[in-house]
Amino acid sequence: MGPERPFGYMKFDGLFEDEPESGRDKILQAVYKITKDEGYGSVSIQLVADVAGLSKATVYHHFEDKDDLMLSFYECVLGKIADRIDQVQIADPIDRLHWMIDRMVLGGLADEEPTRTGDEIPIGADSGPADPLRTFMEIRVQAIHEEAYRDRLSTIDQAFRDVFTSAIQDGMEQGQIREIDPERTADILYTLLLGGLLRRTTTDDIDLNAIRQEAYELIDQSVSIDSTH
Repeated sequence: MGPERPFGYMKFDGLFEDEPESGRDKILQAVYKITKDEGYGSVSIQLVADVAGLSKATVYHHFEDKDDLMLSFYECVLGKIADRIDQVQIADPIDRLHWMIDRMVLGGLADEEPTRTGDEIPIGADSGPADPLRTFMEIRVQAIHEEAYRDRLSTIDQAFRDVFTSAIQDGMEQGQIREIDPERTADILYTLLLGGLLRRTTTDDIDLNAIRQEAYELIDQSVSIDSTH
């Protein structure tokens, strides 16, 4: 049995749990299974066709090549992540920011509202191929050389920053966060978390709790002294 997860922690195995409604959905589901079990390097058009139970011609009918397939897959996965974020309603802005920090540090999303216990994250949180945020880092690697990846990645980055910006603005309106530049603070926070995410997905030498605490302190430094939060 693995380490006990924090309250509300949820693995991402359910991202493609629905029955595929089309050949395109079958193909994307097959890519997910391959990347989850074996990683990006094992993906090929032939293997995707075999896992999906379709012909290579059918795969090429929906996607021009592997790059087109993988870009579409990444967008699909990140869209599902965004949907899950939207489904979790956390009214308190500070709790919402802490929740987002934990999810990026851990590599998972919570399906329930968090409890602020201050507990440390169990070392050994998932960072294998099943972690969709690991897939997110694979996009960043591809973006070094591929303009198409870079353009779409910019859109994804902005969506993540917008989530942080919105929570900070809500906190300011409710008097929990002092008057600061929400976009600049969100950008700094997101950059810090990306650095932690890069280390978590590429090395074993990382203190997840230290990364989490640094991000918490960035938020806590902005909390209004008049706030009773």
